[in-house]
Amino acid sequence: MLADVMRKAMAKKIYVSITIAAVLALAAGGLSLHGSALALFADHWPAILLSFAVLTIGLAAVTVIQAVQTLTGKARSLKRTKARLIGRGNRYRALIDAIDDGILILDHEGFVLFSNHQAGSFLGCDHFDLIGENIRTMFEKLTGFDFWDDESLCDNGSLIAEQYFDGEIRVDGGPATRWLSSRCRGIHLGDDTPEGHILILRDITAIKQKEQELQAARDMAEAGNRAKSSFLANMNHELRTPLSSILGFGQFLKMQKAGLLNERQREYLDHIISSGEHLLEMVNDVLDLSKIDSGKMIVDRKPFDVNLMLSRSPSTIRVIADRKNVEMVLKIEPAMGFLDADEVRLKQVIFNLLSNAIKFTEPGKRVGIDAFAKGETVIISVWDEGCGIEEGDLNRIFIPFEQAQRHTHQGTGLGLPIAKKLVELHGGTIAVSSQPGMGSRFTVIIPGRIPRPDFEVAALSDREEEPFVANKRVLLVDDNEALSELVQSLLQSYGFTVTALRSGNEVLEQLSTEPGFDLVIMDIGNPAGGDDIIRRIKERIKPGVPVIALTGYAMKGDRERFLDIGFDDYMSKPFRIDALMSKIRSTLLN
Repeated sequence: MLADVMRKAMAKKIYVSITIAAVLALAAGGLSLHGSALALFADHWPAILLSFAVLTIGLAAVTVIQAVQTLTGKARSLKRTKARLIGRGNRYRALIDAIDDGILILDHEGFVLFSNHQAGSFLGCDHFDLIGENIRTMFEKLTGFDFWDDESLCDNGSLIAEQYFDGEIRVDGGPATRWLSSRCRGIHLGDDTPEGHILILRDITAIKQKEQELQAARDMAEAGNRAKSSFLANMNHELRTPLSSILGFGQFLKMQKAGLLNERQREYLDHIISSGEHLLEMVNDVLDLSKIDSGKMIVDRKPFDVNLMLSRSPSTIRVIADRKNVEMVLKIEPAMGFLDADEVRLKQVIFNLLSNAIKFTEPGKRVGIDAFAKGETVIISVWDEGCGIEEGDLNRIFIPFEQAQRHTHQGTGLGLPIAKKLVELHGGTIAVSSQPGMGSRFTVIIPGRIPRPDFEVAALSDREEEPFVANKRVLLVDDNEALSELVQSLLQSYGFTVTALRSGNEVLEQLSTEPGFDLVIMDIGNPAGGDDIIRRIKERIKPGVPVIALTGYAMKGDRERFLDIGFDDYMSKPFRIDALMSKIRSTLLN
């Protein structure tokens, strides 16, 4: 285009030169023809024409020389500009090739107009081979993927300018599988009409491998967690079953219903029961810690009277304090209001702290509870006048299975760690201060105090115990011979008529001929799959006869599972005799 413009300009200059030369020749001739121009022209016309030609050729030559010089300068400028553009293009290509992402420029039909080195590397070919290829055909061949199938992105085989595509592409060609992320965008150069599309490919193989590794690790962890939960549930059941026999027969003998005991026998029996309760405490602590660590421990927040809870909590452990001749002192601020928290779990915290205080306090000294309200929190301090804790042990006492002065005191080392975790589940804090030989103080701060509840709480009153219902027929089902004998002897001592069986099939046979029982107590083991046997039992007994589950499965949720499959009530092993008889009483009276 530029060369055509220059040729036209040069031709124009030649025409102008010829015209000027003609005018000058005519003017010169006119001056020499003064008086008789025509005669003189007739005689000297060759000379005039020669002069005209010389002038014309001279002017044309000058014009041509100037035009050639101009064209030469323009050509040199164009060459320099071309070199600069080529250099700039090479720099831009070098920059694009230095990018880790693959870049493809496409037209509306998906044909490749430009490709950098990385795009070719990602797709397993030379990037020059991609030029002119249709991206749809190429992707189908290399990856089996076709985003042209999405009508929201394409219209009759062309990309829609306003739409874009984000996705992942798996390339199976080459030595190993490669994963690419793909982003397609329209290219706009100043107006709404796109000039084409740019497709950006990014290698995410390492990310996908990490995701697969994380998923495999997650699957393994979940499988391990399921195995751990199953193990804990089975261990819980298997440990509670023999403990039920130990504690149950111990309590039954202590009631002296099987005969009177002398003083030494009662002393030995107390040791048996104490050791069994300690073992049960260890089992419960391990299970509680496991549930907390796995995130399965959930606090059930409900408003309760703080003063009432604190005044009643020590009663469960006062027997231990009296046995050791340790005085218990309560200093509780009156009318602290209500606390929105899990009352059962906070009782567990106080029990752990008090039992720990009694354990490390010598006879004749004191332990106690100080409690007061501060703003929206309740502050409870459990203190003792015991041996205290060495400074080096203060940072270890909340670590599971760690215990200060382990060699002189029996324990699992789990009471304080569990108390700390339960407090933290409430959003509270626990702190300790201690001096060796002077005692220790554990301070618990729990948020959620309600100074003036806008609801009424019914006053708790001790109801008179209803008369016990005896002379009833009980069907007892338990495959553990010792436990079956214990419960059978216990119920018979209260006047019940007991039929003891070992399996569900025996129960069905018994009920087919003798359905007239007033109560069924049974342990079916794992509740999974037990709904069928319960349904068949209830079909054969009299309507309204309650069925109580007495089982070693005592993990969180086990009660709900037993009730869901058809049991009317639930009690876990080991059990306290008074609690079991109270359960039977309330079940029969309802």
